[in-house]
Amino acid sequence: MIGGSPFQGEGIFVRDSLLAKELDGKIQCNVCERRCVLRSGAFGWCRTRENRAGRLITLIYGSVSALDANPIEKKPFYHFYPGTKALTAGSWSCNFGCPWCQDWDIAKVAPPATGDYVSPERFLELIKETGCQGSPSRLTSQPFPWNGLLTCFAWRDHAAYTTPTLPTAT
Repeated sequence: MIGGSPFQGEGIFVRDSLLAKELDGKIQCNVCERRCVLRSGAFGWCRTRENRAGRLITLIYGSVSALDANPIEKKPFYHFYPGTKALTAGSWSCNFGCPWCQDWDIAKVAPPATGDYVSPERFLELIKETGCQGSPSRLTSQPFPWNGLLTCFAWRDHAAYTTPTLPTAT
């Protein structure tokens, strides 16, 4: 199930992850281009995925490090619905290792076990409340580690946002 329920006794951010492949008693994470192969108890390069007893889990489902309504031009999207806003959200860690990272304090740390949680439903409500056109958008790191939550938007009310934007360096 995409998103699913939090693991029993775990924080709200811990869910089954998408894009896992079993390999000789290990799990391969196929969320990004790194294709990390994790033994039980190991974390991926981004520190947002863990092999927990043969299940790939995400530690950042709905975990928000930053949330703001920004001009769409800031994304940067040249001549893409000029004058509109995008609800921009960020989470923790990143699957890139850019030495010039301007968001290193968010993108280069392990995700916290507690913090602000935004469900897909709440995110869509915020898009409407802030009058954003291009949403959901992503900041502070690549969108790939947050793929579980972003996929959930595809199963929600499409009329809530008309132009999803996912800026990426790839």
